[in-house]
Amino acid sequence: MINYKEAGYRIQTQRKILGLTQEVVSEKIGITPSFFSQIESGTRKAGIKTFVSISKILGISLDYIFDIKTDKSLIKDFDSVEYQIINNLKLFPENHKKLVLDMIISIQRNL
Repeated sequence: MINYKEAGYRIQTQRKILGLTQEVVSEKIGITPSFFSQIESGTRKAGIKTFVSISKILGISLDYIFDIKTDKSLIKDFDSVEYQIINNLKLFPENHKKLVLDMIISIQRNL
């Protein structure tokens, strides 16, 4: 069973991490800010197309939004920060992904 309150919390958290307002996200997906606010608070359900649009804009998967457990061997027990890094990295073009990897390696060497 879907817990819309928890799904809304995950959406809100990612939106804030990205520094986006409810108005910006709602405009990009073609819904009112009021409706988007209700999705984030879990007081109103949305259709799958709306959730797909939200996931694309925020760079998170539907699995993450709805806390769908997948085969652990596929995600190798990532913690929530690692999962968010991977989902946000999907938004980068390939050449920027390489830069991010180089930065991570550099930081790791200096720790």
